[in-house]
Amino acid sequence: MHKAPTTRSVHDVRACAWHRSKGLRCRSKRNTEILSVIHVTCVASRDPHAWCDRTLDNANITEEQLRAHFPALEIVPWLPNFYAIPSSTPLVTNELYARGHIFGMEASSGYAVSVLDVQPGDHVLDLCCAPGAKLTMLADVLQKRGSVTGVDFSKSRISACKALVHKYNLIHVPSPSKLESQTPTPVTAWRCRLFHADGRTFQVLPLSNDASSAMETILDTAEITARSAKSHARKRVNKSARARLAKLAKDMPSESDRCATEIGDLDGTGTNTLYDKVLVDAECTHDGSLRHLVKMTTEVDWNKYLDKYLSPAHVQAILDLQHDLIRNGFRLLKEGGRMVYSTCSLSRKQNEDIVEAFLRDEPTAKLEAFDTLNVPHQPGFLDRTIRFTPLENMGGLFVSLFSKSKPTKRQKTDSWTPAAT
Repeated sequence: MHKAPTTRSVHDVRACAWHRSKGLRCRSKRNTEILSVIHVTCVASRDPHAWCDRTLDNANITEEQLRAHFPALEIVPWLPNFYAIPSSTPLVTNELYARGHIFGMEASSGYAVSVLDVQPGDHVLDLCCAPGAKLTMLADVLQKRGSVTGVDFSKSRISACKALVHKYNLIHVPSPSKLESQTPTPVTAWRCRLFHADGRTFQVLPLSNDASSAMETILDTAEITARSAKSHARKRVNKSARARLAKLAKDMPSESDRCATEIGDLDGTGTNTLYDKVLVDAECTHDGSLRHLVKMTTEVDWNKYLDKYLSPAHVQAILDLQHDLIRNGFRLLKEGGRMVYSTCSLSRKQNEDIVEAFLRDEPTAKLEAFDTLNVPHQPGFLDRTIRFTPLENMGGLFVSLFSKSKPTKRQKTDSWTPAAT
């Protein structure tokens, strides 16, 4: 059913000399006097493709203000609301960035988020969220209506994610009366949670109010708002959870980027509600990530990278991790929902092979086509998958999209149901 293309490009990571450029994303804000109908919720990577369902009329800043700060600014035509800037342009010291009006991320990563087709009011799970740019974009697209949940096994990286949540004010929720005056659609509550937990076994559902003792709650907007007695009890749970996580960490594949997930809770009907959308941007060997590769300028650097990320033992541990992450993400996805599996590796074993094995094991999973019109990409080795490569002047990324169908009676008998917590 799935056929590989007859011709493919081959990239040798030992001889890369690819150019990389950065991008920004403009964050949205309603009732702001701005220009016409140019999409502006983002400013992303050098090679375009950003997306968002808002326009400049809803942004914090005007396009003129953007161009005043970034004279070489270019619109990313295939990714609405993303703008490209030269890689030499300083971003961290920029005033707009410091004030939280924009944030930087790879255009390819922005595209992976856009493929999910997140809508305000959705419950979204980001099962590998750190360092937080994609999570920030998800919250931006949700317009703080619905929930977003992020999980990461690295304490330092999930803490960095927490800092982004505060910087971009993902905690504050406009009053219902204000929201109702801005949109004709029913108002949905907002909740954002971050968990220091193992993405392979994570199973907190969108409408659940309690985490298990096997994880540490890093942030919960509901607790910040309510400041209930439960938040004090959580501290005791977190203390024991940290010890369990520290023990688990010894079995994880090295000190590389851990997978993360951030969860959002809402008022709703039924505590067993699953997620509408799931993003599994899995931990990998980073061989397609220009951010990492351009830093290696000597043979010593390359040897360290090869020993740390491409040793047989580490690669096998990564493959096992990816195998578990994609399956757990799909377990938490509701029927009719959408899940994206992506990695910043160009390795077939970490991408198409993982997808093929998953499809063989999961009869309710279907690989879906998605819009790639005018998107600079390469076809994957598997039909309905794509790759962004350095040939497109951006960081490498593999992207695949799944839907979940209703199981048959026999499949229901063998199915796994997340425990309500």
